Amino acid sequence: MDQFSRRIVIGLVLGILLPKLAWAAACTESPTGQQNCEQFTARDNNALATPLPNYLRLKGNNAAAIAVPTPAAGECIFGDTTATTSTDTFALNCKNGTTLNQVVLTAGTTTAGTAPLKFTAGSLLSTVEAGAMEFWNNAFWLTNLAVRRTIVQGQEVLVANETLANSAAETTMYTVSHGANYLKVGKLEDIELVGTVSSNNGAGTNTLTTRVKYAGSTIGTFVLVEALRSGVAWDLHIMTTVRAIGNGTTSIQVHCNFDLNGTSVDNVVNTLATGLNSTTAEATTVTMQWSDADTGNTISIVQGRALSIDDN
Repeated sequence: MDQFSRRIVIGLVLGILLPKLAWAAACTESPTGQQNCEQFTARDNNALATPLPNYLRLKGNNAAAIAVPTPAAGECIFGDTTATTSTDTFALNCKNGTTLNQVVLTAGTTTAGTAPLKFTAGSLLSTVEAGAMEFWNNAFWLTNLAVRRTIVQGQEVLVANETLANSAAETTMYTVSHGANYLKVGKLEDIELVGTVSSNNGAGTNTLTTRVKYAGSTIGTFVLVEALRSGVAWDLHIMTTVRAIGNGTTSIQVHCNFDLNGTSVDNVVNTLATGLNSTTAEATTVTMQWSDADTGNTISIVQGRALSIDDN
């Protein structure tokens, strides 16, 4: 082949191959400024489909377990660190100034779908992995070393006093809301309420009835008898554990105790509440009711909180 012919062949080869190599390694910008990219490891001959609009895809399948390199200042490197094709592990290393692995998430907004980080519910790992965080059964799970445990979540904190005075109407004083199917077997709700009570003596029966309810059904009742009181401290502790779920088949083990300062006898309820419904949005509530509307009958909740604890 003469020199002229060789130049023609070389020109044809470069004209065919160079555009393809450039497409494989580069990003193209759309009219709105979004980037469309394809990336692959040439040595492994990873073939990718024609790119769709507005996405960046990194194809795994390393020839060897190669660690993601240390980035330069102000740089992030995202890469495949394992030598497999179906269970690749990807790592993101960023460097902010001289600090490595400092990744800052975008601030959330009030708009749906804009949370900085969101988990999709799935199955728990068959074998625990140290450092793993998972979301399952309406609970978050963390594994430290070789033990997986749920994260205790605060459900409701009282930020202002609730007071019932000079009224004989049953009044809801505290509410913990639950979405439909929120309750799961083994979910424990721990509620603590504290406050003060004052009452008259001799001007009527002046008893106070406190009811603990789930979905409007009373699961615990306490009666504070008539007595002359002035700002006496009290504490109500409620613990409920779900034993079964379903429509009309939900059962909850209930233990409550109402302690009044200066008395030697604790009011205690310990029972299994059955026939409840966990498939609709319901709430645990605490109501209070004086027998007489008397200016001297006043009860206040000054602090309260509810915790959600799941079975490990």
